[in-house]
Amino acid sequence: MLIRFALDPATTPNRESELEIFTTRQDTLFGAKFMALSPDHPLATAAAKKNPALAAFIAECKRHGRPRRRSSTPPRRWASTPASRAVHPFDPTWTLPVYVANFILMDYGTGAIFGCPAHDQRDLDFVNRYGLGNTPVVCPPGQDPKSFVITDTAYDGDGTMINSRFLDGMDHRGRERGGGAAARKRKARQPPSGSTPGQLPPARLGAFRASAIGAARSRSSTARPAAWCRCRSKTCR
Repeated sequence: MLIRFALDPATTPNRESELEIFTTRQDTLFGAKFMALSPDHPLATAAAKKNPALAAFIAECKRHGRPRRRSSTPPRRWASTPASRAVHPFDPTWTLPVYVANFILMDYGTGAIFGCPAHDQRDLDFVNRYGLGNTPVVCPPGQDPKSFVITDTAYDGDGTMINSRFLDGMDHRGRERGGGAAARKRKARQPPSGSTPGQLPPARLGAFRASAIGAARSRSSTARPAAWCRCRSKTCR
């Protein structure tokens, strides 16, 4: 799925206003803590022209290449300071730092991703290093959502959505859990709509929108993947 994040123009090199990312884990959107760009992304390139440290980091990334999945050489690395800040699609008061990372591929998706550390181990390792914290949004079966926390090990299994506002109570694949009045109440919670900056445009909401509002069918051309990839690998099927 493609999702557009508005950018804070005050933090971008040339007052860029939008960043489009690709994800197969739209279910974890409310657990987002940061964004990451390929060193070859246009926004990274533009930011590097005004940030010598970022320019040096990008040059080093290009010299050493990207990390291989089964190799520790070169290691996964991130620029130490954000290139800009992005606005969460469902909350204009919620901003996320946008970093440059050596393992994001420009030729896969859009060359930009959002990170949900509670449910991705490498994202968790990063936020633990920089003190960004994490918010679990998928609770394992049998676990009390009120006591479920993530520390050093990310949870990438199935479960019920929590800390996700109008999505709370669904399973992480978008299916409604339970029934009766509680289910109807969850269905009544409508997500923001429209195509203004900071919101998911209706044409790209796809199956995520259909599940969020409890629709029986989606007429969108953007369908949910048959399998939910967690590795973001170019070779993933």
